[in-house]
Amino acid sequence: MFSFPYLNILNYLLVFVWPLIPMYWLFVHFFTSFAKKIKFLTFILIYTLYIPYLYFLINNQSLLNMYIQTSFTLKLFGFFIFVAGAFLQLLTLSILKGRILGLNEFVLEDPGDLETRFIYKYMRHPTYLSHSLLFFGVFLISGGTMSLVVSIFDFLINNFLIIPFEERELTKRFGYKYESYKKRVKRYFFI
Repeated sequence: MFSFPYLNILNYLLVFVWPLIPMYWLFVHFFTSFAKKIKFLTFILIYTLYIPYLYFLINNQSLLNMYIQTSFTLKLFGFFIFVAGAFLQLLTLSILKGRILGLNEFVLEDPGDLETRFIYKYMRHPTYLSHSLLFFGVFLISGGTMSLVVSIFDFLINNFLIIPFEERELTKRFGYKYESYKKRVKRYFFI
C-alpha cells in the first residue's frame, strides 16, 4: 500500500503545537481584563502553562505512535481537505492582515471595522473552519489517532467555548451591526 511516511511529521507537529491555540483564546476570553493588563506577558503565561502538556507527551510517547491504517483514497482525500484548510487560513490571514493573531485583544483601543467582505460574506468564522479542515486532513493523511483526538477537541472547544465568547465580545464591540451580520451569515458555509 502507498504511504506518506514523511507526512507523519504533520501528526507530531499538530499534537505538539495545537494546544497553544485554544489555551491562548480561552485565557483571553475567560480572563479578558487580566489579559489586557498583562498584555504581551499573556504569551509567556500561556507558554508556561504549556510546559506540563509537553512533559505529558514526552513521558507518553506511545500515544504519538498509535495509528489507524488509512487507504490511499482517504490519504488523498485528506490531502485535499488539508489544502482547502490551508487555503482558507491563508485567505483569512490576508483579509485580516494580522488582526487574527489576537494582538488587538489587548493592544488596540479602536476595534476597527467589522469585516464582512470576501469570505466573511459567506461565513463568520473561516479561521475555525480552516483549523477543522487542516486538522482532520492531517488525521486522514497520517492516520495518527492523536491527530484525530486533536481534531475532535479543537472542533468542540471552538464551537462550544471560543466562538460563543468571541461572538459576545464582537457584539459588545459592534452592537447591532454584528447582531444583524449574525442573522444574515452562518457560522460556517453550512451551519
